[in-house]
Amino acid sequence: MGTDITPTGMGQKEVYNFMSRLIGLGFEGVVAGDPNCKEGYVTTTSVRMDGRIYYVINGVRYSAKGVEAVLANGTDNITTGGFGAWRIMIDATGTLTTVAAVAAGGDMNFTVAEDALMNLASQAPTASAVDVGYLVIEAAGGGFTIGTDLPVTSDAAVTSATYYSVGAVVDDNGLTAPMSLSLGVGTTPEQYSHGTVNARTNGQTVAQIAAGATVAFDDADTIGTAVQFGGHLIITDLAGTGLYALAANGVAGAVSAMTFATAALANTDLDTVETRLPMLFTVIGRIVVASAKAPFAYITDDINGTDGTATFTSKGVEVPRLTFQDLS
Repeated sequence: MGTDITPTGMGQKEVYNFMSRLIGLGFEGVVAGDPNCKEGYVTTTSVRMDGRIYYVINGVRYSAKGVEAVLANGTDNITTGGFGAWRIMIDATGTLTTVAAVAAGGDMNFTVAEDALMNLASQAPTASAVDVGYLVIEAAGGGFTIGTDLPVTSDAAVTSATYYSVGAVVDDNGLTAPMSLSLGVGTTPEQYSHGTVNARTNGQTVAQIAAGATVAFDDADTIGTAVQFGGHLIITDLAGTGLYALAANGVAGAVSAMTFATAALANTDLDTVETRLPMLFTVIGRIVVASAKAPFAYITDDINGTDGTATFTSKGVEVPRLTFQDLS
């Protein structure tokens, strides 16, 4: 269905009746319209939601169009050749805000766009606001100065600026068919395995991801001591052609040292990261490992054997909460 869920020609009364139906079904976020996120033109160093959207926050319906926001972390930079990313959000007053992929006071220097976008899950979003899009910038020579350089590819400080607009939340991210095999230990015990993956991401069905018998963890994460725990969400990658193991702190592209005292604590943090994950990625499951050594090193140590014991949890099919019959 994508972002064209609102039938063409709907008047305002019909739109609000439609939104009332969505509220009754528990939807939160953008429910119709296209945010059309892009560079600002009132303030050229800002970002803009140029399109008209209808959205729900805490069970209340709103609409907005043509609002701008400065890029967060305005005293920081993206270092030369590095990537940085922002979450673009809107609140009940129609105010647009942004959240950077790192806390204020630290420059962004991610190796690839995917890492920058995934790291948005490590930062707390704006309270009582919903996502309308994301921006990722690759800095050119000399770096990108936030609040000074323009967030557009034509700027001399920018190699590329890519804007993503969120799809309507009526098209929930999730599996569209059961995996042919659940998550499990790989043929090589340091790795994991999975069946075929059919997923819907940001309102679009992505091509089937082939089953994998020996999938390595992406980062050399660690667990501090024996009888401590580590956890990862297994998510689709940015291209939608493979999977990524994202640590329980939401950090991608760097080593995460995990020291959870219980599996429950690891799962609590995984729950938080899952709620913060941009809609550009779909969660297919999670893996929690109880370490049997100090320290435990992902990539080289057995996740389910001599070095640790793994618990695998796979997602089921995300059944659509809305059908075309609901629009009648």
